[in-house]
Amino acid sequence: MHIRRNPTEDEVFEVINSLREEEEKEITNLLESPAGIAMSSVSNSKHCYVIMDETHPVAICGIIDEENADIVSGIIWIMTSVKVYEQPIAFYKECKKLVNAYSTQYDRLFNYVAVEAESHQWFNDSLGFGLCPEVYEHKDTGQQYYMFEYISQRGIESMLAVEPAK
Repeated sequence: MHIRRNPTEDEVFEVINSLREEEEKEITNLLESPAGIAMSSVSNSKHCYVIMDETHPVAICGIIDEENADIVSGIIWIMTSVKVYEQPIAFYKECKKLVNAYSTQYDRLFNYVAVEAESHQWFNDSLGFGLCPEVYEHKDTGQQYYMFEYISQRGIESMLAVEPAK
């Protein structure tokens, strides 16, 4: 597997037309179409990538800058096709490379995972994201989410450099 910047529209649609069942359910719970949320995520991302096997896209992912953050923060997202099941270890390694690369540019990375999406929770944990204790509720759907957060070395150094308030 390998990573490439800026997926083509065809690659995006190839991934969303073969989404894993759990991901499709999570997207439709947001009252969105997979195509709509994928295209919105791609267009709003500062960094966007496609993870490829030898010939086909396996996943699309990116990071959307968080506005009005006290520290440099980004929302990391990923959409995976059923092809991830063919090479799960290689896929994990590519995702870990992306997190490491993003952590040099951001102080904090985070994402939201549906409370019932246990495999997504495990995946975030394995990538080094920590579970935040609060449960968030989508204002339109009532769907509940956990937030997972990754504070980078850059973020830790930034926090330590701030002088305490007097």
